[in-house]
Amino acid sequence: MLCIGLRQLLVVRALADELCSKQACSTKKMAEIARDAILYGGKDVAKAQKAAEDLLQKLVANGCDEAKAAPLSRKAAASLNEARSVIVVLCGEGDGAQEPNFDRFWRYLKRSADRVDQLTTAVLDIGDGALGALVSKRFEELGSTPITDVEKVVAALKPTASSTTEIQERLCVLYASQTGNAECIAKDVKVEIEARSPTCSVVVKPLDAWRERVDGTELIGKGATCIIIASTTGNGDAPDNGERFWRYVRKRAQPSDLLEGVRYCVLGLGDTNYDKFCHVGKVLDGRFAEVGADRFYELGCADEAMGLEHAVDPWLNGLWPALCGLGLIGDGSVREKVDLGEPVPVACCCSTDHAGLLLRGFDVDKFLRENPRGLDEAQLPKVREASSAEVTAAEENGRAGAFSAVRPFEAPVVGASVLADANGRRVVHVELDLTASGARYEPGDSVGVRCPNDHESLKAAAAALGVKEVSSSELIHNADLSAAPSRSVLRALAGWCSDTKERDLCLALAARPAGKLLYDACVARPRLKAYELLAALPSCRPPSEAALAGALPRLSARYYSVASSPLTPDGAARKEIVSLCFSVVKYEAGAGTNAAHSLEGADRVYARKGLCTTWLDELVRPVLAGKTITDRVPCFLKPSEAFALPEDPDAPILMVGPGTGVAPFVGFLEHRARKRRATAVSAPPPPPSALPGARPALPGARPALPGARPALPGARPSLPGARPSVQRAPQKPKTTTTTLYFGCRARDVDWLYRERMQAHASAGLDLRLAFSREDPDTKVYVQHLVKEDARKVAQLLSDGVGRVYVCGDGANMARDVHHALAHSLVAAGKAADKGAALAALEVLKKDGRLLHDIWSPIDEYED
Repeated sequence: MLCIGLRQLLVVRALADELCSKQACSTKKMAEIARDAILYGGKDVAKAQKAAEDLLQKLVANGCDEAKAAPLSRKAAASLNEARSVIVVLCGEGDGAQEPNFDRFWRYLKRSADRVDQLTTAVLDIGDGALGALVSKRFEELGSTPITDVEKVVAALKPTASSTTEIQERLCVLYASQTGNAECIAKDVKVEIEARSPTCSVVVKPLDAWRERVDGTELIGKGATCIIIASTTGNGDAPDNGERFWRYVRKRAQPSDLLEGVRYCVLGLGDTNYDKFCHVGKVLDGRFAEVGADRFYELGCADEAMGLEHAVDPWLNGLWPALCGLGLIGDGSVREKVDLGEPVPVACCCSTDHAGLLLRGFDVDKFLRENPRGLDEAQLPKVREASSAEVTAAEENGRAGAFSAVRPFEAPVVGASVLADANGRRVVHVELDLTASGARYEPGDSVGVRCPNDHESLKAAAAALGVKEVSSSELIHNADLSAAPSRSVLRALAGWCSDTKERDLCLALAARPAGKLLYDACVARPRLKAYELLAALPSCRPPSEAALAGALPRLSARYYSVASSPLTPDGAARKEIVSLCFSVVKYEAGAGTNAAHSLEGADRVYARKGLCTTWLDELVRPVLAGKTITDRVPCFLKPSEAFALPEDPDAPILMVGPGTGVAPFVGFLEHRARKRRATAVSAPPPPPSALPGARPALPGARPALPGARPALPGARPSLPGARPSVQRAPQKPKTTTTTLYFGCRARDVDWLYRERMQAHASAGLDLRLAFSREDPDTKVYVQHLVKEDARKVAQLLSDGVGRVYVCGDGANMARDVHHALAHSLVAAGKAADKGAALAALEVLKKDGRLLHDIWSPIDEYED
């Protein structure tokens, strides 16, 4: 903090003079001071404002015509995470209450969990210094970098290379990626561009790194050409490494020239099984244009359900001419050398002796004869080393606490049980203690789990690196050794192969379209992992652990729905013990490979397993045996604002969740039951007239006085001819407000949370069960039961209050349930036909009354 004493105004003016005199050239503009706020406030606002305006006047006179000063406010505190540097001018008295605007600013700042690691701060206190000390300390607690002397203030405000009249052009590829697909495509784009223009330097970063500087200029700043590759996760949410920018750019208060001088294009990745297909990509494309950026190439939307390459490849084919038209890359000749030609049949390049394990049987020479222009050393990428500094944390706040995917909380395991373990299917329930994390979860939220690479993959990496064991935390925890070998990974491995044939094999797999069928046979169908390919290339020697980690996509967090309530059984308090439910993933791959490519011999079938679920299952096995473990689970809370319960625990809801899709609804049922208990305990006692046996009052009779004694037993009956007492109709039993549709194979095999469901059913839950394997003649699924209950379902959909929740497999179940809901509306006469019913369901989605938490098996091998 810079504390200024009695001659405060003179000192501030001197500071302004010094700032101006130390500029290299008075005609140069300073670095976007509009986003480097000068804020003022305290007890004596007028003095603070005068000091701030003196400073501002000198800066504007020196060429900083975008500079602004503003009073401290709650809005200013909430926007600190969007600023690069902030100068706070205070004129306070003591550390107690000041003027209202400062008090609002300070209350927000004290309670905020928003990290401001990117922020540089200088606090100038022209009062008694007490306020400045408090604000400076809080800034440091939230992660800002303090400026403690005038020299550093001057350095922070000096103009940068980008602030000169000559704007430097630069090309950056920014991605928002949850599962790694967008990141892999971004890296592929970088390699393709550098292959066309070897002198072109391309920056690839997560979207949340938009404020990072290259040659003194922010990545998304004047003169930048940005290629944005953004996936959509959840119910139209941005991925973790793009969430901060997503919130920043969508604020309606942003000026219309925020991104003036920026050229951009957007490729959105999504899944048509979800409601908001490519929502993030579409919104970013429109929002960039609204705030002044120039679109140089059309929006692209790729569907994971159909295979990303069906949309990505055509979009990329049009991107190269667009970049060439801007003068940023060459005319595309390298692209022709790399990809010209039809896909080469796999059968003509593989010997039948090794059919099924195609890597060993692949004939590189034959491939080259079939496709002489399929390989090119220009595809070999530059060596890139991974650095943890490149990872930009998604800024967490509110209920999520201070932890995120980049900085997970190490949660103790406090309980575990096996829910099902038969017929090759194992489902495990785990309980984690989040108390020390500061997170406050609610039913409907998810927990992200960060698992490390497994022993087998790390062993293969160590062998390739020529070391006894991997020591790099980046390679162990952050690089995905089990990912599908993308084209950028294949090119990196090719560059490290000393054997020409092994190098050419990698390039052949990466060539498009020439090597597409080969990639399908060797990599996609067997679900080949990056570390397996590395082990199959004896001459491939990555130069370092950092280089190998830099070539691989990042190891993504895995998300699991919360299956519990934070309320204690009586509903009176909270306990941050969160429950998760997961199915241990195991499957077989490779079937049909030979038939698909006209090869002889039987297929080899590869046993595959899920990385995170296998790790979690092994971690909690001692707990299942009744032992205590010291191992922790790196995790973080991902709040859900949409997929949440209504406040009223008696509001009508209908839930559809077969298999592990029932997990969030277990939490829903538990939470509503506990809220009802808390409400019953706190409810006031009934009035005397409501006591059992009390005579109902006559119509128009004077109400009984408070505390009046009820009629005594045996009191004289009414006289003959007296007005008869009013006969009240008996109350109808309260209808259930909660319905759950659950499905599994058989009740004695994989009925998850059976005891809990039965207990809730005895308390009023309308429980509808579909066991698909119990009747050998007919398979019954949840969508069939929804159709059976058409009138009840349609009534809830059209009552204007009820909500419907669907959770589980998005590839089949969610689509079938959606059509069953539409059928119910038509069958009950609430919609004229199926088209009208589907339109009505779309309205319900927009109104937040039809909610989905669905997933589909993301095929990362579809490149």
